[in-house]
Amino acid sequence: MLLSSLLSPTASADPKTVWSATLRVQSILGDTIVGCQTINADAHQSCTPTLTDDDFTYDGTTYDVTFVQVQTRNLSFGLDKIFPADLINSHRLIVNGKPYHLANADVTGWVNTGDQVAWSSHGEEWSVGDRVRLKLVERDFPTLTAQPFNHTVDPLPASERRPTRSAEGVAEQYCYTGDGTTPTTMIRYADGRTAEVPNPGDIVRTMFACN
Repeated sequence: MLLSSLLSPTASADPKTVWSATLRVQSILGDTIVGCQTINADAHQSCTPTLTDDDFTYDGTTYDVTFVQVQTRNLSFGLDKIFPADLINSHRLIVNGKPYHLANADVTGWVNTGDQVAWSSHGEEWSVGDRVRLKLVERDFPTLTAQPFNHTVDPLPASERRPTRSAEGVAEQYCYTGDGTTPTTMIRYADGRTAEVPNPGDIVRTMFACN
């Protein structure tokens, strides 16, 4: 018997890019917080002139990017609306080639409004004037695809097979010969022939004498 294929996980096709932009890093609070922010336009640097693209459309709704920033503890990403649950669960922010899964964000927003995500372990170091490449893309979820699996399964030899029904529909029966102390396990066929069973195992715990 030849098993022709098995399901095997492989990487999905190129992920769909929802948003892509380059950020020109600005100072938000000295050198402590850098990036861009438009939550309070009077006091902070707006993201509109510092991002090459400051909005995107997802599932028919347009979202404005309100801040992308790095501070000592957090890398933060915010929108002007609440993040949709399916966007959180299925997308990641790519920062200079490094992925940050939205679902893995581990910092609660400043006012917990659901319109921002932040990561505490990021390793990002930005300076004013840096150019930062940003992308919002679908996560790579493994997909199951059929892969060739060439393996031949050898059938059991005739001596190892369990008995089957005869052509007349009468089941063959197990029996034993000998004095009962060291019996020999036999199989009686429908035509009356008997043959020794070399490896009876547990299949013949209860038998009757062949005679």
